Amino acid sequence: MISLNCFCQRTGITKESLLNAFANTITKSKDGKIDLDGSPWFTDNTNLKYYKNDTITFFNARSFKRDYCKIINWRFYEKNKFAIGDENSCDEPPTQKITTPESWIEIKFHRRQEQMIIELINQNKVIEKFKVLELSKTKSIYNDGEYDLSLKLLRL
Repeated sequence: MISLNCFCQRTGITKESLLNAFANTITKSKDGKIDLDGSPWFTDNTNLKYYKNDTITFFNARSFKRDYCKIINWRFYEKNKFAIGDENSCDEPPTQKITTPESWIEIKFHRRQEQMIIELINQNKVIEKFKVLELSKTKSIYNDGEYDLSLKLLRL
């Protein structure tokens, strides 16, 4: 895939650009209710990569081919709040761990020097910190006129 345009340079990522990207992936049903099965951000969790790797890339792409079974999903229901899901999509039937109080996450934003830092908050405690390395937008290869998003994070 060729990057058509980027939301910002590495040092220019803003809270607003992130909030807009997250808000644009919230899916609502016809009656206006949030659809948590809608358009999640996802990353490979094979061999617990999400928990062990320093660098993580999330995708919000209908055209991205997943060639892995273990997935971590961030399903936004507000532009700065999401439910985290741990999914296994290769077993029949596909499964996802049940949502618990630990699954509901709020994002807080901080600027440190020229870097955007996000903190994941659960039950009023910081559970993770990431430096945002890149937020990019690429033209979808399957859906004409639509775009896929990716978010590259560095665990702190």
